[in-house]
Formats: sequence, C-alpha cells, structure tokens
Amino acid sequence: MSRIPTRLSFARHPLLAGVLTSCLLLAGCAGFRSGVESRAVVDGQEADERGRIQLADVALTLDLHNQIQQNDFQVILFVVPVMYDPVDKPRYNENDGIRLLLEIQPATADFRFRPERVVLTVDGRPLPPEKVSLIMVRDPEQFPLDGFQAIDQSPAGLDYRLRVPRRSWQFILKFAAPVPQPSSEIQLDLSRALERPGKPPLPLIHFRSRPWNQGYT
Repeated sequence: MSRIPTRLSFARHPLLAGVLTSCLLLAGCAGFRSGVESRAVVDGQEADERGRIQLADVALTLDLHNQIQQNDFQVILFVVPVMYDPVDKPRYNENDGIRLLLEIQPATADFRFRPERVVLTVDGRPLPPEKVSLIMVRDPEQFPLDGFQAIDQSPAGLDYRLRVPRRSWQFILKFAAPVPQPSSEIQLDLSRALERPGKPPLPLIHFRSRPWNQGYT
C-alpha cells in the first residue's frame, strides 16, 4: 500500500505554491496601517484628516509629510491573518529636508502672501524657508488653472497677491533641516507672511502628534 503524505512541502512543489498564492491573491487581500503624524492646531481648532482648517476668512491646508507607520496588519481572504508588522517606519525619505505643503483659500479679496517671512520653529530652532514652489492654482470644483508654474524659487522678494475669493493657491515650502518627528515641538508663524485685509495677524500655528490610519486592498 502506498504511503499517503501527511504534510505538503511547497519547497518540493513550487508550481503548486505559485498556483495557491495566485488563487489567494485573486480571492482577496486586505490590510490596515496606522501610526502618528503632525497635525496643525490654530487657536484651539485642529485640522481635519486632510490637514484643512477653516477660519473665519481663510481656509488653510497644512501637511508636514512626516507620517510614521507603527503597525501594518494584513489578511488574505479578508479574514485569515498573514502578517503583522509593529515596527516604526517613516513614510518619507529620511534623506530629504522638511517639505511643508501650504494651501491658502481666502474668503475675501486682497490677501497677500510673502514666503520669505514664514518662520518654522522645530524644538526651539527657527527655520526660514530655503525654496518655494507654487504647485497649483484652482477654483472650487474646477480643474487647476495653473500647475507647477514656479518650482524651487528663492523666497527672497516673492510677493503673491491672492485677489480672487475662494480660489486656492497651493505651495510647497522647503526648509534645510531633517524632517521632524511628530513628537517634536513644532510651530509655524505666518503672522508676517500672510496679510489679511482688516484682520489681525494670524495666531501661531502649533503641530501636535495625532494618530492616522489607512485601510487598503
């Protein structure tokens, strides 16, 4: 009588292993990531998950691009756990400097933005912007009017007149310093950089460590 194997060796049957893996992938795979990131707070009001804060006369979107992934949990067939990764991993290039996304959407006309007056402070160290890019201009519910029109400019002398209400101007400001951890003490001062007609200077913007999560398939 022939012997019936009690254990299947995928090493001896690479074709079978490949077929099974393909079937599992086709059947469905899902995952869940989570971690921490810096999120802006202005006058006690915290930005939403997209980094947007709505003030009385202007909406600001701010993102320091400093997400840390702390967990990654994957399942196949949407129920069978196959991997859990609890290791902290930056979701950015650690060799890059700070890249702050700043989107400004004024509610009224005659706003003015001068990037060279921006000050980002990280753990007590004030940092002026080294480069500025205007990466997009768009109206609500419309395609971008302009994109990538001014990349990596020196901030010296730049003066943007934001004259159209509800139009959004999106900038990337680069700073010559390592990307800060979400646990760092981070402040952004736009009080002299963003002028609002008939309004006092913007209060100091603080960044706080907040959780994020993301499901994927």
